[in-house]
Amino acid sequence: MTDLNIPQDADAEQAKALVREHFEIGDVVEVRDAERTEDHQMDTTGEVTGFEPDYLEIDDQPVGEGSARYEEIQSVAKIESE
Repeated sequence: MTDLNIPQDADAEQAKALVREHFEIGDVVEVRDAERTEDHQMDTTGEVTGFEPDYLEIDDQPVGEGSARYEEIQSVAKIESE
């Protein structure tokens, strides 16, 4: 399993570069939100379908419906298929 933790001080461009370096379109990943509080959690699992300018596209979904803005990503983990 590939795990990537985004440094807290990384901006959106740095986060995007790290994600592109470690993952490819077609990878199945779990994305965790940097803003993890009890009332606000984002754990998204799905297939990477694009590296958009402002967000990581998951399952062809827009931001808020599955995809994640780079500056909001805390970690990305590749889920290995069995």
